[in-house]
Amino acid sequence: MITAAPIGWLPRQRTARRVTRSVAVGEDGSAASRRAVAWATRYAAATGAELVTAPPDALRTADCATLVVGPHGEPFRPRGFAAAAENPDRALVVVRGLPDPGTGAVTAAVGGASDTGVLSAAAAFCRAFGARLRVLHVHHNFGGVAEAAEPDDAPLRRALAFLEVVAADLTPAVVLDGRQPHDVFGAPVSDLVVVGRGPAGGLGRMARTALYHSACPVLIP
Repeated sequence: MITAAPIGWLPRQRTARRVTRSVAVGEDGSAASRRAVAWATRYAAATGAELVTAPPDALRTADCATLVVGPHGEPFRPRGFAAAAENPDRALVVVRGLPDPGTGAVTAAVGGASDTGVLSAAAAFCRAFGARLRVLHVHHNFGGVAEAAEPDDAPLRRALAFLEVVAADLTPAVVLDGRQPHDVFGAPVSDLVVVGRGPAGGLGRMARTALYHSACPVLIP
């Protein structure tokens, strides 16, 4: 079993004017909101952030570093995830699947322009929770699944090079997966999936697939 030693660094904080180091989550009494609140409570305690609970409608203008919502983007309907993710100055967590699958692993999905942010967020989560890191690249032409220390794939090589600089004590498992993205994200192998935004800060294909099909909570830095 691969174990991840604590790493002595934290990702650089965004410098948005009004964002504070807090975690905001909506609470309306529903089962989905209770699960989101439970997840946000654990996350805030582990990271030393302030937890702010508010009526769902108040989340639209919440002043926070991390926004936690339910599995369908509540309360941002009818636009849902797109509306919840439109502020690039705060991270978004969608609590879906099993809030605490108990795998002890965090998956960082790489292959886009925001890979460094994805890796930084995933490594910080590993540090806070004592989890191990999986670095995933979905490669449609690969046709299967492989784990290797030195994958012959550029996004994974770049990811490992970045981690060697900023998190040398972290030993990630490297996963090259050629299945369809919804099958990849639907596999119950992680406690958290971290995936980047798409072009212009919106939601790209991989992010949307993870948000709709992941078997665990999804973090978009």
